[in-house]
Amino acid sequence: MASSSQMCSIETCKRSAHALCYCCQKSVCIEHLNEHSHRLNDQLLPLADDINDLFDRFNNVLLPQSAFCIELDNWREEAHQTIDHYCERKKQEFDKLIMNERQKQKIDLDHLRYQIDESIKKQETTTEYVDSMNNSLRCLQRQINELEISPVLSPLDIDEHIVDIYQNILKPKNILPLPPPYRSIKIQYSSFIAASENHILLENIHKFYLLDQQLGIQNEFPWNHDIPWHMVWSKTLGLFFIITSKEIFTLDERKMMIEPCSILHNSSMADWSSGTCSNDSLYLIVDAMGTSIYEYNLRRSIEFVKEYRTPFTCS
Repeated sequence: MASSSQMCSIETCKRSAHALCYCCQKSVCIEHLNEHSHRLNDQLLPLADDINDLFDRFNNVLLPQSAFCIELDNWREEAHQTIDHYCERKKQEFDKLIMNERQKQKIDLDHLRYQIDESIKKQETTTEYVDSMNNSLRCLQRQINELEISPVLSPLDIDEHIVDIYQNILKPKNILPLPPPYRSIKIQYSSFIAASENHILLENIHKFYLLDQQLGIQNEFPWNHDIPWHMVWSKTLGLFFIITSKEIFTLDERKMMIEPCSILHNSSMADWSSGTCSNDSLYLIVDAMGTSIYEYNLRRSIEFVKEYRTPFTCS
């Protein structure tokens, strides 16, 4: 407690000081001490309101779990479709193999029948010939009865890194330098690369390679068209777009098929140079000064929408 002879440090106050205010480090009277205390409490009230608002937002915020689960379920459905397509191809291979084997057996059976019929007509046979026909018949019977093809099934190994979970951090984070690569593959030469959810498309000296997420080659395609300038992936269509100077091609990663796109290049236009995709549109850029961007709607059979011109020209 302050000495009773010391006056309150507030200039207009004539009362004796009774305490040291730790806020302003001055000796004040009881009345001004209470006033300072109330002033500090008043500063806490807005903070309390902000905390209450934040608490309400915390209780009512939509958790990212639902969005994550939806994306995971969509990924699972696509993975199931990929497995279904793979199994369907293997079934077709099996059916073709069985058909070829049965066709071969039918040829052998027809030939054996022809030999026996001819021998009966000519009535010229021997014991050795009959035994030979019997052996041939039994052998063919075994082949028909024992026709069986067993698949060799390898376990489907799931890489834990196929689905990774990352937490978004609000504060800026420097991602450089990058960590060592998780996987790598050596290639002779490549100008362009594009990626879907399941595959990586790589151009390499007149060939396209489709890689899986482990960088293993799933398929390769010869390229007999103009030099590709750019490649983009459309999640909406499930197609890769391959951009050349005059033509646009699509690659279906499931059917493993390259086809020309319906987009026509006007002879008065400059050459295509690059492009990109949104959920709804394909954007193509021509290779010219004062270039234009052409928008095509992906949800309407790749329909032309609009041309965007740059605001500058060259004189």
